[in-house]
Amino acid sequence: MAYYSVTGNPVSNTRGQSPLIRAEFTLIQTGFASAETAVGLRGVIAGQTWSGTHDFSSCTAARAPTISGSSENSTKIATTAFVQQVLAGAAGATYSNATPLANGVADSGVGAGAARYDHVHPLSSSTLNSIVAATGTATIANGDNPITWNWAQTTAAQTAFKFGETSAATGGSGSQYLLEVETLASSTARPFSVTTRGIKSILVDYRGDISLLGATSAVSGSAGRPITITGGSATSNNDGGAIVLTGGAGGTSGGAAGGAVSLTSGAGNSGASGAATLASGIGTSSSSGVVTVKSGNTATSGATGNVNITVGSPAAGTSLAGILTLTGGSSRDVQSGNSGGVVINGGAAGAVASIVGGPVVITAGAGSTTTTGGAGGAVTITAGAAGLAATGGAVAIRGGSSGNSANGIGGNVTIRPGDGVSGTAGSVSITGGDSAGGYVSPAVSITGGRDGTNQSGNSGGVVITGGAPTSGAIVGGPVVLAGGQGGPTGVGGAVRITSGAGGSTSGNSGDITITIGSKTSGSFGKLNLVNVAVANGSVATAMSSVGPTGAATTIQGWFLIQNGGVDRYVPFW
Repeated sequence: MAYYSVTGNPVSNTRGQSPLIRAEFTLIQTGFASAETAVGLRGVIAGQTWSGTHDFSSCTAARAPTISGSSENSTKIATTAFVQQVLAGAAGATYSNATPLANGVADSGVGAGAARYDHVHPLSSSTLNSIVAATGTATIANGDNPITWNWAQTTAAQTAFKFGETSAATGGSGSQYLLEVETLASSTARPFSVTTRGIKSILVDYRGDISLLGATSAVSGSAGRPITITGGSATSNNDGGAIVLTGGAGGTSGGAAGGAVSLTSGAGNSGASGAATLASGIGTSSSSGVVTVKSGNTATSGATGNVNITVGSPAAGTSLAGILTLTGGSSRDVQSGNSGGVVINGGAAGAVASIVGGPVVITAGAGSTTTTGGAGGAVTITAGAAGLAATGGAVAIRGGSSGNSANGIGGNVTIRPGDGVSGTAGSVSITGGDSAGGYVSPAVSITGGRDGTNQSGNSGGVVITGGAPTSGAIVGGPVVLAGGQGGPTGVGGAVRITSGAGGSTSGNSGDITITIGSKTSGSFGKLNLVNVAVANGSVATAMSSVGPTGAATTIQGWFLIQNGGVDRYVPFW
């Protein structure tokens, strides 16, 4: 036994030999054995709690009370009889053939059918209108699994899907976004696309290209849909919102040019192409907005970009090309106000002596180069027509003023027709406007510039020069001053060549010089006077010494003039 180990035979080792002593030792040995048995049986006493580890592996018949009922869920030991009872109940159970329910609100349920071991619950089928608000941030990685949401709306004035706010955002300072579409740097996906009736109306390409395309009309004979970009309207005394179209900046090396800004109207497949209109916002109580078309500035030594306004060309064999019209704004009902002008200015030169101010070039289109082609286009500059009692607008073509230095020269004004490549060059016509209702038509005035404050300077002259040939026996261009033809009973217009009057104090009047052109060989040209002949009369006329002081006393030479095609000679002294 565990509490007493017998070593040898204690009775035989005892000195006493009395039978009584041997009997006593036997009783002690028996008592210890009974005590050990009693101690082992103490665990069956009700209310006892065991602790530690208990090994029942050698136990052959450990018994416990059997509890009846399959609803038992306490911590009591399940006996073999209890397990057999539960299994017997399950063996007779009815299995459910219904589809397992999806996850939802927790519930104990009322179904009596058993589920098979390989049953599968469906994925969550919650509807969009039952989605609850998020309680934290989350990221969903869908991988290569596209999701398509479609609607079939039949209700008017509703939005199928809307992003908004329950309260205004705060603390953003420009860094908050209600909706952001983002692709990675090396992505080939287009981040955004809007399709309207089968047309990609808004497209953001994977390279960053942005396209806006008006939808094609679905109704025969109807125009394509427009694209309208409008600045915001202001309230109170604030300015309206601007519209800024800016091309991207070029790279910082390699001479990369800045991005172009192009405004191109739609092509006319069978009719005229569309108009291109840039209009500023209406000024409700002040000036209307400014329309500025400007190429980008350069940051290095490159040239700034051009500003090109070009009317599209028609297809071969079709109607005329469109017209480029620049029109100043019309004034309203304020009598002291003027209508808006059209100003075309060349760029001002910088603060370097060798830099020339930018020219203003107005050139008509060239005619066709074929033998059956049309003539070159005309250049017409016309001032606005007057009102009922007002004066028509003036046309002023003026060269730029010189710089503020002694050697500065004002800019020239050159009016020149187009050259004749293989035919006749164009002409330059300056014509006064026609008057009606018995009024005198205005004259055409060509006036030289006035001298400034420099007393030694001369006022500008007026030079009209015929064209000079470049080779061969081509005759130089004539200069013709012709008065207008009179009416059926009216007098023809006079031609007056008048020198300038002298100053108000001691200035002399200007000379009139008629010079026959110089020659290298051949005869000098003639001074032709046509239709000025007077027939000889009956009065005898004698030449007497009536020469002014300083004149020679003999004839020094003769003026050769033509009278009706006949050479005449006028002596001079």
